[in-house]
Amino acid sequence: MNVKTLVLSVIVLIAAMALSGCTEKPQQKTIVSETNVYPDIDSAFDTGKPVVVYFYESFCSNCKDQQPIVESISNTVGDRAAVVLMDRALNEEFAGKYGVTNAPNIIVFDSNGEFVSNGYLGSDELDVVIGEL
Repeated sequence: MNVKTLVLSVIVLIAAMALSGCTEKPQQKTIVSETNVYPDIDSAFDTGKPVVVYFYESFCSNCKDQQPIVESISNTVGDRAAVVLMDRALNEEFAGKYGVTNAPNIIVFDSNGEFVSNGYLGSDELDVVIGEL
């Protein structure tokens, strides 16, 4: 393969990626629409309640499969904690600060905004953690 063919191939590949959307960041989407879910981390911290942050990724099939669990979490702890859904890919700096490297994942903060835990918790386990705060 000569240099001209190689350069042309690279240009075609870059154009194909751009047309397919590979260069764009995923759009922020809420995967559940519950009244107990806060729109962002700042409004959740303003409640003075413990904060539960559920990390997902828009392309993650496991995250989509977890939707009933997320709804259960927001219904179980929603009156005692503020729940926030956060796309990990769009919030890498915040996620990295608390050791979130994959999704789905949950981090919990106490009512003072202090970090409590990181890891995937089911609604029953999360209910216990929130009850202890």
